Amino acid sequence: MSTGVFVLGMHRSGTSATVRAINLLGVPIADDRHLVAASEHNPTGYWEVERLTDFNDELLHALGASATAPPLLGVDWSGDPGLDGLRERARTLFTEVHRTTEWTWKDPRNCVTLPFWLGMLGVRPVVVLVQRNPLEIARSLAARTGISKALSLALWERCLRAALGNARGLPTYVMRYSDLLGDAERWQRDVGAFLVDHGVPSAASGHTVVAAFVEPSLRHSLEPDSALEADPEASEHQRALFEAIERLTGAHDALPEVELGPETPWAEPLLAERRRADQRRLRQRERVERLKRRVDEARAERDRAEALAEESRMALEESAREIDRLRELLGRRDAG
Repeated sequence: MSTGVFVLGMHRSGTSATVRAINLLGVPIADDRHLVAASEHNPTGYWEVERLTDFNDELLHALGASATAPPLLGVDWSGDPGLDGLRERARTLFTEVHRTTEWTWKDPRNCVTLPFWLGMLGVRPVVVLVQRNPLEIARSLAARTGISKALSLALWERCLRAALGNARGLPTYVMRYSDLLGDAERWQRDVGAFLVDHGVPSAASGHTVVAAFVEPSLRHSLEPDSALEADPEASEHQRALFEAIERLTGAHDALPEVELGPETPWAEPLLAERRRADQRRLRQRERVERLKRRVDEARAERDRAEALAEESRMALEESAREIDRLRELLGRRDAG
């Protein structure tokens, strides 16, 4: 049975650096041709499998949601027979991009979609859950996408609550992103030992490469934990969630159940509005794609018509030349 290291965490929380660090320990990642290209927002790379990210987006869309507005899901949602077609495609797709018996995979969407993949892949899962101050995440998202702080906090809360529930009972290492940045050698020692203990022997092959990778460009400005306590836009529920994850920091043979209480009351209305906006954008994009296809078809038809017209013109010219030759022959005969 394969052993898969799932790196979970909110968007912009350091999951890209974390999965690359795990990869540098010796755990295989997908081939470079399958990875999302680096960008100005993540110059060291996303280390995210593009085809699997696209599939997760499709899965979330099938659930009436999106990556920036994940849904509230019931306990047994992943067993819905309506997802059977997606399951078959997902299995084929996954084996195409992950061909090793050990692998690590990062996608923030997996905070929500993890049960689907666990039920379909039949792997021995190990989880690394990344915690980052949600105010830092909000600042990063605002700069990248313009998402408001309130929406970012709601999205962070939804993702992390889902991650804690979906990883319950699994071998899980809960880490602070700031610990990877602040003491990479200790992080490498602790996380490497955890992975080896839970059936990922390749994680023992790293040396000091992680420290070289994380410094100095990845050290963004950090917010003190007290800033969340003082921020007027953060709810008591979100502060309690952050503190609960902080208490879980470290290695767990089986992540315990965490009593979190209800979600922030205004989180779902914000996410629902975002879902509606995302769905409107998706429908608009689909309309644009349909129009593009129609334009392309019209252009192709025009090109075919022009080609036929050119063939007809050339045939007419050839016919005219043939008539001229016949007239010339007739003229010579009459003259003779």
